[in-house]
Amino acid sequence: MKKRIFMFIDLASSTAIAEEIGDIRFHSFLNDFFFDATPPIVECKGEIYKYVGDEIIVSWTMKRGTRDNNCIDCYFQIAERIQQRRGYYNDKYGTAPSFSAGIHSGSVVIGEMGDYKREVAFLGDVVNTASRIQTECKARSRSLIISAELKDELSPESERDYVFESLGSIALRGKKQEIRLYSVARKNII
Repeated sequence: MKKRIFMFIDLASSTAIAEEIGDIRFHSFLNDFFFDATPPIVECKGEIYKYVGDEIIVSWTMKRGTRDNNCIDCYFQIAERIQQRRGYYNDKYGTAPSFSAGIHSGSVVIGEMGDYKREVAFLGDVVNTASRIQTECKARSRSLIISAELKDELSPESERDYVFESLGSIALRGKKQEIRLYSVARKNII
């Protein structure tokens, strides 16, 4: 068992966008989004675990993810990159990506799975919980939500750069125990 951080990044309105621009152009749109998200992920020491449809699952070791608040900063760096390229997306597709993310930390089992098609898999409640946290973004009109477990792992200096708003204890779909959640916003530093 290893302790890791997982971030689920989900593209908003992907079904409507695909319907509007067609499957081939949507593939290109999604690929452009994934390409634009990659440099911030690498810069913030994250590892792209998987692409699942219109989602990117990013993982960090605890040390890399909490150092300099990399796991949170990653979200904001991707948002900045997409904002910088908004004109490109609007010109090419008639719309620009918007997305939300959920982040959680905890213990996982890491192991190789499969026979014909092998892959390294992360198994554990933390992965499912991170996904469920991401789904709370839409329900709560927030773009980034993290668990209290992750917040407790961050350095006290994180309060200098970010605003953490308690959303209380939430019963996530499919989970018996409630989990404390926080939305995160970047402080306006002048």
